[in-house]
Amino acid sequence: MLRKLASQWFPVSLVSGMLSACGSAAPVDVGTDDLIPVGEPESQVERAEPIPVSVPEYDSFVNRSWERGIVSPYCQSTFQSCGGILAGTWVVEDTCNPETYDREVLQTWGKVRMNLHEGACWNAVQRLTSTWSGQLVFEKGLVTDKRQRAQTVDIELSGTCLSATLGLDAETSVLPSVCESLENDSTLCASTGGVCMCSNRTTEVGDVEGVYGVIPGQVAVGSGGAIIYDYCVDGDALLWREPGWTRHLVLRRSDGTSADTDPVGIPR
Repeated sequence: MLRKLASQWFPVSLVSGMLSACGSAAPVDVGTDDLIPVGEPESQVERAEPIPVSVPEYDSFVNRSWERGIVSPYCQSTFQSCGGILAGTWVVEDTCNPETYDREVLQTWGKVRMNLHEGACWNAVQRLTSTWSGQLVFEKGLVTDKRQRAQTVDIELSGTCLSATLGLDAETSVLPSVCESLENDSTLCASTGGVCMCSNRTTEVGDVEGVYGVIPGQVAVGSGGAIIYDYCVDGDALLWREPGWTRHLVLRRSDGTSADTDPVGIPR
């Protein structure tokens, strides 16, 4: 039987021991928010090794054989905004640099989203994969976002990490029941060899919505405080970058040349 403790489910047999041992230690909160707490770097300066062990339950949740596949030529060069006609329907073709291995980004994700102990869990978050799908539609002066962003975060929690985060003793922290108790609707965990392996999967919808107007090399969306997006139209390809990103998307026009024209200027 499980009992809920600080937003997590733990075996009743462990609750009393954890209450006395944890003190003021922050509980693990796997969370469902898939936003990266810091910027999304284009460069992958530190590449973490794939999780080396195989656990059937874990493998059924996260496809560790995921491959990048064919990379768009537009992802192999530096993004430069250039503007162009947006009117029409654009389908996401590729997410440039979908995998993040930057240690600072991963460590910050673990600290902010899971309250992981910064010193003992510095390498707990192994990989973050973020991919977009769907459409952006620019029609009659309005933009509608029909995209989805799927994010997968692979996490390996050692006994030392769990012990420091939860305030448990070393023997208790490696119990399979502690690992299993970290699961929620978006996270699956499995224990093997004293290591708790988890994968967090979340999906968010795009939020580029409202009236729009083009300005040199950019598009302003929304009235009364418009958000500025960088973009470049090259033939039937649209390169799109969200504010604050270095990563960009490649979309393909699906409806041929549009007869519509784009409104010009920042919407009022």
